[in-house]
Amino acid sequence: HGLSISRSSDVPDSSVTDTAFQKKAENAVQGLQGAFLVAKNGKVLAAGGLGLANRITKEKNGTETSFRLASCSKPITATAIMQLY
Repeated sequence: HGLSISRSSDVPDSSVTDTAFQKKAENAVQGLQGAFLVAKNGKVLAAGGLGLANRITKEKNGTETSFRLASCSKPITATAIMQLY
């Protein structure tokens, strides 16, 4: 497990190499797996992956990792629709 902050063309170098941010993020997300993006006012501050995309090959999650959402998004969509009503 652990935190992998990936560099992309949208992410400024300072946010990627900020070890203080990385340490805080590692402590806050122990046990979580997935991808994240932090943005403010439409500008990407940090992006990366948490944990492993494939436990067998030890491939890490990153900004380009695809996730199968399947039915996980149905409650979120239903809640959004109910809030519009």
